[in-house]
Amino acid sequence: MQAKKGVSINLKLLAGATASVAIIVGVTVGLVIGLHSEMPGVSFSEVPGSRYHSRGDCGPCCRLVDGSAATCGNVATWWGHNMAKLARGADGTLYSGYLDNSRAYPTMSEFVMLRKTRQGAWEEGKRLPASRPANILIDRNGNVHVLAFEPANVSVSDFVGRLQHYWFTSGEVSASTPLVTPGTVIDNDGSSETVNIRVGAALAGNTLFLAFGLSLGGQGEHLYSCALSASGACATIPGGSTSYASRWTSHVGTGDGTATLGHDMYYPYAVVRASGALAALPTQDDLVIPGYYNVFQMNQYFEWSGSTWRANGRILGDLRSEVLAASRPRLLETDDLFEDSSGSMHAIWHELLDARSAFATSAIVHAVERAPGSATFDETRISFRDSAVRSSLNWVRLAEADFGGLFYVGATWDRLYIGRVPPNPTSTQVVMTDVTPRKVAIAGYTPYVARTAAGRATIDNHTGLDVLLLCSNSASYPDASNYVIHLSRETFEALPGA
Repeated sequence: MQAKKGVSINLKLLAGATASVAIIVGVTVGLVIGLHSEMPGVSFSEVPGSRYHSRGDCGPCCRLVDGSAATCGNVATWWGHNMAKLARGADGTLYSGYLDNSRAYPTMSEFVMLRKTRQGAWEEGKRLPASRPANILIDRNGNVHVLAFEPANVSVSDFVGRLQHYWFTSGEVSASTPLVTPGTVIDNDGSSETVNIRVGAALAGNTLFLAFGLSLGGQGEHLYSCALSASGACATIPGGSTSYASRWTSHVGTGDGTATLGHDMYYPYAVVRASGALAALPTQDDLVIPGYYNVFQMNQYFEWSGSTWRANGRILGDLRSEVLAASRPRLLETDDLFEDSSGSMHAIWHELLDARSAFATSAIVHAVERAPGSATFDETRISFRDSAVRSSLNWVRLAEADFGGLFYVGATWDRLYIGRVPPNPTSTQVVMTDVTPRKVAIAGYTPYVARTAAGRATIDNHTGLDVLLLCSNSASYPDASNYVIHLSRETFEALPGA
């Protein structure tokens, strides 16, 4: 994650707004001037987090071919922008976790479960062996699910290992509660990569779904799903073996009519559709040698329905022919994949085509399914009222209110914004409103919007919306602060454009 240079100024003053100035010292240094808007119904809590952004004491397992150190398995919880990292129960209880990387590498890190009742404080719970942050989801029975990557031998490699499924009946994640033995979804022989560390996951109804890209044995996108029992475990498939892995079905997408995708497609966002279809949206992540940089210039959409691929590597946001593509490897980042309550799928990504700055967002693209269930999309570049906010947005997520309407949740280097999604984004300018609490000083944060048992981020009539902000600014460590910002229904009702 890299800092954006320069000055970002938001001159929109809402009633009661106050100005604040923050000096950010990080990968780059810049003066950031912003205006905190005192919106109604906004509160926050500080969340426990990782001690280190990423450890520099790497072993040979994470060295590049020239001997220089790469990012170790001790990365902080900010890592994995495509993952599900905050879940909300029907009563408003929140579930999250953090990667405890305080022990020197290559000692195994631990993923620490967190729980917070609506009026309570964050409490630490079970500790699970892992080398990366885990996906956290909740089902309609209130069971909390964790998909964690556990290395086979962390002293040899932090990315060769197995994928474990933990479940906590009725959300009981307390440290004192006996831990149910996890089910191994994908095992490992200790020497080869059988599952990628960049796993995306989703849960809706009784279907638990995960997706990841894998390059060994052919570049493909792997979709795994299981049917959950009431207890939270995956149900046995009739005629299947006794192993836990046999309870999962798998499908490998390699592109229509080809044996391989021809690209590394990683960091997939995952959705279980209301129809039962499984959808994933990964991003190109080709490692180019020499140079040791990765190419991000397109997305591919996959959807498995019944017994066939509705979309097998359908390309979205293709920027490979842009003039900048030859000199700048990173031209886009994927922000979200979201199915609304009417059954339409949405994909969001931001483009980085500003010739003057490799870090400025040149456009936010909102692609909407042409017809519900069609798996084909029309792409629209969102028109924002404030171009300074648009160019500063690093991430834009979606949320839907159960009282009506879709909303954008966006993060800049030092602000959290929300805005209404207009019925026609091509002809209506979007107004983004700053909802950063005045007492929260943030720098370089990635937002994760709480998912519910409905399988998506919903703004509840009574419990509102919760947004986890994880610090990805290396200069803020070892004392980086992480927050959950709570936004009530009245916060969204107060937005312009109602």
